[in-house]
Amino acid sequence: MTTVVIENSNYKEELRQKTSKPLLWIALISIIMFFSGLTSAVIVSQGGGGFINIKLPFAFTISTIIIVLSSATFYYGLFSIKKGKIEAAKISISLTLLLGL
Repeated sequence: MTTVVIENSNYKEELRQKTSKPLLWIALISIIMFFSGLTSAVIVSQGGGGFINIKLPFAFTISTIIIVLSSATFYYGLFSIKKGKIEAAKISISLTLLLGL
């Protein structure tokens, strides 16, 4: 009789790596379907007579631009750290902090 010993930690890591990518795709597709449904609901309800068009304040546009710029400077900082550009990383992370305030 032969006994097979499987190292538990290695097996768990391989199983996690094997299942994480398909689960990520399932989550991504479900998020896309959710927002597609919301978008189509808005488009259909705009066609009816009872839709109330709300004008958002300009501050929301400015806030969105600041959030996107903050994310861009943060990821540039991470990219700079990986490339070893410490000075550029300091500047971009400081700019991210400033945009976050």
